[in-house]
Amino acid sequence: MGEIAFCIDMSGSIDQATANQFAAEIRRVHEDCKPTKIHMIFFSHEVCAYDVIASGDDFKFEPRGGGGTAFSPCFKYMEDNDISPVACVFLTDLCCDDFGSAPDYPVLWVSTEKGEAPFGEVVLM
Repeated sequence: MGEIAFCIDMSGSIDQATANQFAAEIRRVHEDCKPTKIHMIFFSHEVCAYDVIASGDDFKFEPRGGGGTAFSPCFKYMEDNDISPVACVFLTDLCCDDFGSAPDYPVLWVSTEKGEAPFGEVVLM
């Protein structure tokens, strides 16, 4: 597997239990799928932090953020920093109206709440 991006919603509506669930999902991908790199983009209404884990690295999850929610800054961050994942996974509650434009790579919205997105596939966590 190539590089994968996880955009992790750390807005005010995400509690510690949900953040722990997000970490468990990413850890599972890191251990089972062994992507070349995992790009972790922590966001709220803006990108709050960025971490990367290579396939042989120990798993670390240090969430940062807080505030409102906007998805579009994540796509801009990846574009501005030459991050070209084979896929992007948003871990979120989908409580947002700012989705931005569909990128050239597949997007999976893994949501804690039922919802819809204008592009990509939505699955309930």
